Amino acid sequence: MAQDVKNRIKIPLRTKLFIFIASIIIILVSVFSYTTYYHDYYELQDKYGIVLKHIAINASMQIDGKKHSKIKNERDFKKPEFIELRNKLYKIMKANYLTEETLYTFRVDKSNKLRFVVMLQKKPFIGHVYTPPEKNQMYFQKVLNGLALNTPIYTDKHGIWISG
Repeated sequence: MAQDVKNRIKIPLRTKLFIFIASIIIILVSVFSYTTYYHDYYELQDKYGIVLKHIAINASMQIDGKKHSKIKNERDFKKPEFIELRNKLYKIMKANYLTEETLYTFRVDKSNKLRFVVMLQKKPFIGHVYTPPEKNQMYFQKVLNGLALNTPIYTDKHGIWISG
């Protein structure tokens, strides 16, 4: 026992205090960084979501429902209705600094599935089914009932998204 006491490393009090204060500072900076990151994350999500929601509301007022309902499958990409609505989406995309993969329209079929109708990609996928991620199902149900809203940021097999 006496041998263990002699073999112990002696650390000066000044070094112990420095390590203690440095540890406290590291913990405080970590907590501050963590809370700042999540505050900024949710603030960005809210602001971007509101902007997207309003873009969607304004865009929906420019879509002629009768023309939209005439677009059913991939062969309809040559129809004048598709071309006209696609051109409107293109103008909306440019005016709002969006990209072609972020703007499209849906319709709900008889089996209550969401199907793509108008999109800006070079190869149209009219009529393809879109299944929202499980955690966003409730948001899409509310939208189908006429409520304008946005989703939180989410990830799926195509990337990181927020829908409005």
